[in-house]
Amino acid sequence: MADDNSVYRDLFFEESDDNLQALNDNILELEQEPDNIDLVNNIFRVAHTLKGMSATMGYDVMTKLTHKMEDIFDLFKSGKLKVTSDHVSLIFKCLDKLQELVDDLRDDKELSEEQITDLWNELDQVEKGVEGKTPAAQAPKEEQASDGPKELTTDFEKVEEADLDVIKKAKAEGYNVFAIAVRIDAGSLLKGPRV
Repeated sequence: MADDNSVYRDLFFEESDDNLQALNDNILELEQEPDNIDLVNNIFRVAHTLKGMSATMGYDVMTKLTHKMEDIFDLFKSGKLKVTSDHVSLIFKCLDKLQELVDDLRDDKELSEEQITDLWNELDQVEKGVEGKTPAAQAPKEEQASDGPKELTTDFEKVEEADLDVIKKAKAEGYNVFAIAVRIDAGSLLKGPRV
């Protein structure tokens, strides 16, 4: 029987390759049609999927970069940021970096924050420029987990816009939406896929 972890890893690599290719194709199109909101929405959804997959696998470095890219796509979506050739070039640099991270993971290399710091800072400057805030000096570090298990709750601190879209569509089509809390043993690997 195949090892659970290797099955998840293989699936992650297959899906990541597909999603990165889709992002590349869509960004190329966006360069030609910077005002195409359907294209921007599609790019946002693909980036959100990629972020979710890397978070599920526990690949924090990749998750941070995709999350920051998603913030930029969100600014495109809201119209607060115009799609320019400079922004497109920056996104392509990010896609190249993501491909590099995936290849490193495929080769069983450990990812490090240093691999994404420069790009993260560039994205942060673009984002803060829109919001009129001072750019953060560097990528934020992971928050330390508090001791002991927290009480299970179905309340969400924040619901992503992409998830809200899915919920609204489901309800419009007559489906119910449920929030379910699950606790996985602390020593279990790949908690996300197991949930």
